[in-house]
Amino acid sequence: MLNLIPIITTAIIIFFSEIGDKTNLIALTLMGKTKRPYLVMVSSLIGIGLVTLLGVLVGEIAASLFNPAIIAIISGGIFIGFGYFGLKNQSGDVVKIDPNSWSIPTIFWRSMFLVGFGEIGDKSQIFVIAQSSIQGALPAFLGAIFAFTLIFLLTAIFGQQLIKRVPKDKLLKGVSIIFIILGIYQIFFGILS
Repeated sequence: MLNLIPIITTAIIIFFSEIGDKTNLIALTLMGKTKRPYLVMVSSLIGIGLVTLLGVLVGEIAASLFNPAIIAIISGGIFIGFGYFGLKNQSGDVVKIDPNSWSIPTIFWRSMFLVGFGEIGDKSQIFVIAQSSIQGALPAFLGAIFAFTLIFLLTAIFGQQLIKRVPKDKLLKGVSIIFIILGIYQIFFGILS
């Protein structure tokens, strides 16, 4: 039977780390400017899904090459670093795009590539790689895809109101603290195993 704890843990951490993050803001910008939020949502999920699948594969390879305890300790240090720099730097970036003349296929492909490539090397993908190498590929992939689906669905439905109601500085501080706690947990897990 599939253990749901790693799936739920992955989903919760990615959900809170991606709300208001650059990937979410790229999708939000595209949804608002193209006036086709659900098309952007689907194409963004495909892009994220492909990048997440790549992250899971990298995690599986890392798991076969390295001791999971070492991966947990290293990823814990990386997460603490993300948290520290997130607390230190509270600025955000939004991609400025003018898609007024884009056709439906253009919206689809550009959304998929902009959001997908925007996620490469992001903290969530590093987390997916770590989770995949420690907890397994399937739980890491399912948790990540569930979180991104929920984020993009909320963004498509609520759009600008969602971002306006949550102060960005508070959100960034909260996510940074979550990453520090996660880093400490990962290091502790690595030391105990």
